[in-house]
Amino acid sequence: MPEKAPRVAETILLVEDEAAVRGLAKRILTQMGYRVLEASDGAIALRIAAGHVGEIDLVLTDVAMPNLGGRGMVEELRELSPGIRVLFMSGYPREEIFPEKGVAGNTPYLQKPFTSETLSAEVRSALGYAR
Repeated sequence: MPEKAPRVAETILLVEDEAAVRGLAKRILTQMGYRVLEASDGAIALRIAAGHVGEIDLVLTDVAMPNLGGRGMVEELRELSPGIRVLFMSGYPREEIFPEKGVAGNTPYLQKPFTSETLSAEVRSALGYAR
């Protein structure tokens, strides 16, 4: 079972176009004690984020989605909330998602498919907690 969140009611904006993956991640994160806001694409995520400025502790986002993908959404979101923490996830290898030199190793990334333990560890790490 994944560890509980160390602080009560940290908020994660979960952005994933696949309903099954989004549902699984939400269930795991909720069991860990996080408050989860959901969006099925980047455009919806931006609207949700605009209504929750200062409340979102982490954005957990798929990279490839219809309408507005994760990278583009995060660029726009950082204009609204410059210091927001982000954890990208994808079924593609990290190096394909972040081909820019040095970016892949420095960008928080969760490989899909993931286990509840891996999701827990990566979220805690992205939030700045020890694994």
